[in-house]
Amino acid sequence: MAAPVDVGDLLNRAKRDVERARFRARNGIRLIVGRDQPYVGLTPRDEVWARDKVRLYRYHGDHRAFGDTPNPGAGRPPVLLVMSLISRHYIFDLQPKNSCIEFLLVQGLDVFLLDWGVPDELESGFTLATYCDDYLPRAVSAVAAEAGSEAVTVYGYCLGGVLALLYAAGHPDDPVANLITMATPVDFSGLGPLSALMDGRVPPEDLVDATGNVPPGVIFNAFRTLAPTGEIVNYANLWQHLWNDRFVDGY
Repeated sequence: MAAPVDVGDLLNRAKRDVERARFRARNGIRLIVGRDQPYVGLTPRDEVWARDKVRLYRYHGDHRAFGDTPNPGAGRPPVLLVMSLISRHYIFDLQPKNSCIEFLLVQGLDVFLLDWGVPDELESGFTLATYCDDYLPRAVSAVAAEAGSEAVTVYGYCLGGVLALLYAAGHPDDPVANLITMATPVDFSGLGPLSALMDGRVPPEDLVDATGNVPPGVIFNAFRTLAPTGEIVNYANLWQHLWNDRFVDGY
């Protein structure tokens, strides 16, 4: 015999779902109009090296305020986070308790991040060699010197992982103790329609704008071909995670 339906429980669940949808819609509107932008990239940092637009940051902070006790990091090499050329530094540092950088610091690691800046006409003539044979070797040397370490762990994210792999392969004598990549494409044949951009079927000059760079819209639309509805779902989930607690708590 089936258990009786708890009408009150059903109504409460429906009410919660309606409230959640209302919060998400309201937060989405605020994001679109530029109001109440979430604060990101809050972990304290210092700029320790720079070249052109490229900036190297060293992170620090007292995480005991969050109830965490940092683990001893003596003897472990500093970590250099290498971003994609189209990503910003705060991807690794969204908010307190939701930050990869904070997590690494709590583990007792010395954390550095390489921020490429926003490209324009000045970068139009850059090649992979510019990043892999110029910027990255200098940045790794700067990390080793700043941390007083003989070795560095290089952690590449997305296209930053591709740059890290090319750099490490071309500079085997550099002080790289560990090489880690995340969300990094290596076999480009698995990119579906995007593979056409990688094998020469699309002339590069057809993709660049007046500044000599590929505009953001081309990149965004290319990734949309892989998952047409993925961006909407990701934004909705991210926005709910960043804001749900704030508004549910009576805001």
